[in-house]
Amino acid sequence: MKFVKTHESLTHTLCLLLLSFVLVGYASLVEASTVEDQPPQSIESQLDEYLNQSVADDFDGKAFLQPVISRLSPTTPLAIRVRALTYWASEFAYEEQYDKANEILDRLEKEVQQSSDANLKAELLANRIDLLVFADKLDKAFVKVPDLEAIMPRVRNPRINYYAYNLLSRLYTQWSRYEVALGYLIKAQSALDHMEGISQLRRRLYLKSSIADIQLRLEQWDLALKTSQEALDEIGDNSIPALSYELWFTQYYAYTSLGNYERGLTALQKAYQYTENFPYQRAIVLNNFGDSYMRLEQLDKAKDHLNEALALAKSIDYDDMVRTVEFNLGFIAVRQGDSLGLQQMKRVVDYFRETDQLSALEQTLKELAQAYEVMERYKEQAVALKERQSIREKILQNSQSKALAEMQALYDNRDKAQRIDLLEQRNKLSEQVIENNRQQTIITWLAIILGGFVFFALLLLYRKVKESNRKLQQANVALSEQTKRDPLTGLENRRSMQLAMEARRKQNVTTPIGLVLLDIDNFKRINDTYGHHTGDEVLVEMSRRLRELCREDDSLVRWGGEEFLFCLNRVNQQQLIELVKRIQHAVSSEPVETSKKEIEVTATIGFITLPFSHFSEAELDWESALKLADLALYSGKARGRHCAVGVMGLTEQGHAHMDDLIDNSDAAIEDNWLVLELVEEG
Repeated sequence: MKFVKTHESLTHTLCLLLLSFVLVGYASLVEASTVEDQPPQSIESQLDEYLNQSVADDFDGKAFLQPVISRLSPTTPLAIRVRALTYWASEFAYEEQYDKANEILDRLEKEVQQSSDANLKAELLANRIDLLVFADKLDKAFVKVPDLEAIMPRVRNPRINYYAYNLLSRLYTQWSRYEVALGYLIKAQSALDHMEGISQLRRRLYLKSSIADIQLRLEQWDLALKTSQEALDEIGDNSIPALSYELWFTQYYAYTSLGNYERGLTALQKAYQYTENFPYQRAIVLNNFGDSYMRLEQLDKAKDHLNEALALAKSIDYDDMVRTVEFNLGFIAVRQGDSLGLQQMKRVVDYFRETDQLSALEQTLKELAQAYEVMERYKEQAVALKERQSIREKILQNSQSKALAEMQALYDNRDKAQRIDLLEQRNKLSEQVIENNRQQTIITWLAIILGGFVFFALLLLYRKVKESNRKLQQANVALSEQTKRDPLTGLENRRSMQLAMEARRKQNVTTPIGLVLLDIDNFKRINDTYGHHTGDEVLVEMSRRLRELCREDDSLVRWGGEEFLFCLNRVNQQQLIELVKRIQHAVSSEPVETSKKEIEVTATIGFITLPFSHFSEAELDWESALKLADLALYSGKARGRHCAVGVMGLTEQGHAHMDDLIDNSDAAIEDNWLVLELVEEG
């Protein structure tokens, strides 16, 4: 099991590093129209020096800033006070004294809001948002995002543009809005072109690291490799340990995702060299050494690295890593024939289940199922895979609920801002009416002229808004279509199937359909033997063959991993059996030609018709029917794979337990409630 979570200690270091990138050199960048607006050069120089030294591990920022803060007074220009006091607030935030940090920013708020300088407003608001992110209050940070986005078009200071756009990119990355995040990184890069100073290299490298991170999240492995390598080439002999670690770890993750474990190990060794002062990251790297050597079947090397990771994780109280390493050691024991390793793996699964760590639980269940397969305990493998599927659905539901809540908060905040703008416009209009009453003759002509300009401006604004809405609608349509397609095979994905079946329910469609769930046999062995790239070639070829069997109004879905789902319209049981035979033939009649060799492929299938038996779709919906097909599939796995099993009806016992059929699906198989039919390739 790989472990890629960045621990908060390194996140803290990178936040300090980012702060030094985006705020240095203010004296040469503040836009001012008068000599009086220029801040005292001595204070400015001290703040520059503070930023230059802040990336050092042993730097005491509070001690350095204390004499600077004591020199501030009401006569100090507001720009320099905003800069100095936001640094001061950040020092308290690093110590988790968030109330004290907010108190400092609150004292600045009134003066900044009375100012007409958009640069100062953007800087203070960006720091408030950054403070919320640092305090892990992302929901409150997202609410303030529209306010910052509204100010940014009026900001002319390159430093503040760079800082704010970086911050917005980080937030949208957290929200999984990667396209928007990339757009803001490009704007930050544009701001960088107008900046000077000794930290330009670090700023540029931070941008490249952020872009590579988004490319990883989008599974654009080759682009992530290219971007991170460009950044590493630029670092050269410069000492930037935190960024160097992140970039080499990016290389490792991309290479292993492409199945190139040797190159991945080389990158991981480079990342290890930069973890001397980062014990949590060193534990992560050692665990991933173990994972990589396991994939290469070098189990003794894997155990050595994992035992070292375990000792380190225990010494720094890194509990999650302790469990992860123990899980991997248990898997090695299983692969070496020691069944006690299963008990060790199950204890870790229980830990993640009890602590409600769903992502870790989903991953460990997947590998526990693989361990059961190694031990040929297929019934327990099926149970683990079923629980894993349930956890994946729960993760998806949680993610969707969180995204909807954040979108609603953004909408409410934008609506509130629009109402405030409307009230301000009405107040201004009232003042204008009063003035018109005082000077009717002159203002009448001015009103006519002004009305013409307002009409013209509104006309231009209307056209601009209309065009923007058109482009937004086009983008939304394109994005919606992308979210319904699997990027590897081009087939419909799980979300597309869910939407289609929801539409069927709302339209009260009763036309019979057939559901055929197909799982490629021993697909993990293909990945482990030939690499993930070859596995992807097999999936693409299988999707091509299966798609040729579909009629125009049938659906073929990549249900997940090596699973495919047919949704076939207007079929009865006999027609479905004939089609299943054709599917079996299409899968296994000819080997799959890959870039490495020809591979024989077989599949196990479970199928069912809907409506099922005497149930209406209101009583037994498509998801419940699919669970029965899934049970049939795993029944086929237990029979030795390379077969199809259909759920044809209910036995007498099944009719007696109709109310319990779905809630007690295990009993449906074990107690023979279902009539199953084995279909072998004709």
